[in-house]
Amino acid sequence: MNDKIQVLFEENYETYLKEMEAELKALNFQFNPHFLYNRLNIINYLAIENKQSRSWTPKIK
Repeated sequence: MNDKIQVLFEENYETYLKEMEAELKALNFQFNPHFLYNRLNIINYLAIENKQSRSWTPKIK
């Protein structure tokens, strides 16, 4: 009986970890493009502030 409980506990924990990993990957896919766009925007504003030409041009769909 204890062995069965232990096996179920481990399976449940593994499932939980897989779900959390999938959720983190999904959030990461949403976060990365936004983060990259913001970083490039900061670089662009710094270039303008230092009276340099635009370092990149945003492509808006």
